[in-house]
Amino acid sequence: MAKTITEINEKISKGNAVVVTAEEIIDLVDEGGIEETAQMEVHF
Repeated sequence: MAKTITEINEKISKGNAVVVTAEEIIDLVDEGGIEETAQMEVHF
């Protein structure tokens, strides 16, 4: 599901945006697959 700019900006303003590097996303996809990675919720 593609996110709109408004949805992305809302996540940023609420402090809920998650940023990963290209190397990190490759590892996440290798571990869980593309569908699971796309739906992943990250908790810190």
